[in-house]
Order: sequence, then structure tokens, then C-alpha cells
Amino acid sequence: MENSYLIDTNILVYAYNENVEYHKKSLKIVEDMLNRQMNAVIADKTLFEFFAIITDPKRVEKPVTIKEACEIIDFLVNSKIKIVYTTQSIVTKTLELVKRYSIKRQDIFDAVLVALMIQNKISTVITANEKHFKDFEEIKVLNPFL
Repeated sequence: MENSYLIDTNILVYAYNENVEYHKKSLKIVEDMLNRQMNAVIADKTLFEFFAIITDPKRVEKPVTIKEACEIIDFLVNSKIKIVYTTQSIVTKTLELVKRYSIKRQDIFDAVLVALMIQNKISTVITANEKHFKDFEEIKVLNPFL
């Protein structure tokens, strides 16, 4: 899957939240992914994090209902988007990254994504939070909003 992209959670959140500055660009990324105009994948963990964010009034201005969040996730899962899943080898790779980069606290979740990327030969993460991934030499980071 060389020259492919992992879509970070914030891209999905912006795509499904019309009230944010990055909505149109994020929606275009998701549409391109759905239409196979972009070789991109989503991590299983991203779908759960997406749910947690878009249903939380502390994290988004207009949260969606649980039913709406489930419908969006069902749509994504049942579309032609490839989803990469956490496996035992991903856990092992994540722990290697934790040791190599002295990862602490919540940063482990970004390390899981990087491990998924390495395992699946995904070269680049598309995210608005490039600082979360900048130290990982194994991957590239693309912020579409710069």
C-alpha cells in the first residue's frame, strides 16, 4: 500500500461538522476516499475516537446523536473504504515505538496509528495535528490546511 494515506480522526470530525473552518476541505478528502480517488484508509481506533468526539458536547459545538454517529460509522464501514485493524503484531510494534520515542500518556494512541501505518506500509498520515506525529521518522505527515 505504498504511497497511501491514513486519515486521522480530526479529518472525519471536520468532514461531518459543517460549523468548522476545515469542513469543506475535510469533506473533499472523505469524498475522494469514498470515490477511490485517493488511496486512503481509516484505522479501527479512529472510528471509535470519531464517535467519542462527535457525540460529546464538550468537544464539538453541535454534537450528533448516538444514532446519527452509529449511522455515519456504519456507512463508512460498509463503504469501499479500507479499514486497518489493530492486531497482536500492532501491539508489539506500538510498544517498540513507545520505547524508541519515550512515549507517555495519551501519546500512545498516536503510536498505535503509526504502528498500523508501518505494518500496512502506509506512508503518510493526513491530519490537522501534525505535532502529534512529527517525531516519528517512519512516516510522513500531511496537514491539508496549511
